[in-house]
Amino acid sequence: QGREISLQFLESPGQSVDCHILYLARSRDNYDGVLALLTGRPVLTISEDVGFIDRDGMVSLFIDDNHVRFRINLKAAQATGLKVSARILQLAQEVR
Repeated sequence: QGREISLQFLESPGQSVDCHILYLARSRDNYDGVLALLTGRPVLTISEDVGFIDRDGMVSLFIDDNHVRFRINLKAAQATGLKVSARILQLAQEVR
């Protein structure tokens, strides 16, 4: 729909984050530091780490039967003012 996508890599957890979606790789050592910097900001956070939504991340991706599935921490998303559509919530494997 005419929107531009740009990709940026963070060098450190304390680096300024100016984006709409932040993907944190499973190998990332310090989710908590990055997530703390985003407190109250409407940035969708995603990771493939199983425990990500337990640590206030919003979306946790995983593979199940050769399909990408996801879990959502709805409270974390709503706390930043993000709205998650009912359709996305229906597709989620788990909603917390």
